[in-house]
Amino acid sequence: MGLKKNIEYWNISLQHPELIGEEFYKRDEIIIEDNSYLDDVARLRELIIAYCTLKEMELNYDVYNHIIVSIDDILRNRENIQYTEFVAYWKCLDMTFSVYNAIQEDRLRLQILTEALNEYCLQRRKLYDRLGYSHIVQQALYDNSSSRSQGTSGMNKLQAILYEATGQKIPEVSKINEFHALPICQIIPKKGSFKELMQSLKANYSFGENRQGKIPDLVIKFKDIVLVIEAKHIKESGGSQDKQLNELIAYISYQEQQNSPVRYVAFLDGFYFHLMASATQGTKPYRQRRDIENALKQNPRNYFVNTRGLREFMQQKLTQSFNRQKPSVKVLETAKIKT
Repeated sequence: MGLKKNIEYWNISLQHPELIGEEFYKRDEIIIEDNSYLDDVARLRELIIAYCTLKEMELNYDVYNHIIVSIDDILRNRENIQYTEFVAYWKCLDMTFSVYNAIQEDRLRLQILTEALNEYCLQRRKLYDRLGYSHIVQQALYDNSSSRSQGTSGMNKLQAILYEATGQKIPEVSKINEFHALPICQIIPKKGSFKELMQSLKANYSFGENRQGKIPDLVIKFKDIVLVIEAKHIKESGGSQDKQLNELIAYISYQEQQNSPVRYVAFLDGFYFHLMASATQGTKPYRQRRDIENALKQNPRNYFVNTRGLREFMQQKLTQSFNRQKPSVKVLETAKIKT
């Protein structure tokens, strides 16, 4: 069976949006079963209440300073302390925990903390005292932030799709001569070596040249073609997400010469794909979908796919290149494949 046109793999993707609760992106850790952590959270609350109360009594500066230093010590030394109502309030002040923790100068850090405490005392402390405190807050805040710790989940998923398509672990190489010597292999690009690889393939990679040398996520060789894959996981709408999606559209708008083995593949997974699959005319997802389809028509050797579309492509390419029976299609909802 020959390969389908790129628009067909796009349509396959639209017909099979991403699954919910994939193992690659699931986070289900419990942080409120650690009693020492809960003790420090309770201690932080006590110190804040004491500071607010003493502030109202207008006592001397030394008392405030001792409490502030104690609060700072907990904030800087207790893991997961950012998942508290006090630190969550910082976002209302246009302040972030990561930047606070990065400030090395004690005087400046304590000054910032004092200002945050004063605002918290005025705006939140009595409200929270009246409503009551619960450690559910820590778990809920932790759950809400879990997507930020996804790390290499997208790369693990890409390589799992490759494993599923081939039925075996594909050799991962680091040297260009090894890449050219093997009929099928993969390479995780590095800044310097990726440029050399593209030159050896007589490819321009104009996308990277126009974006401060940005390199893709994965390169896979299937005998006579080379897939250069840029992957993004988008699960919600918004300005930042639109920028990422526009970047993927731009990525497949650069096509190499006809005799080049290089194909650019935009891989998008995440819940946002459901919006494009069900997009109605006039909406932003509809316009994005139209832009993707236009880019694919103008660049027929590039691809825009999700999990199902990429799996179909890899399996058909493998069958075509190596004359082997197409592997069975399995849904990637099993445990992660270690890479």
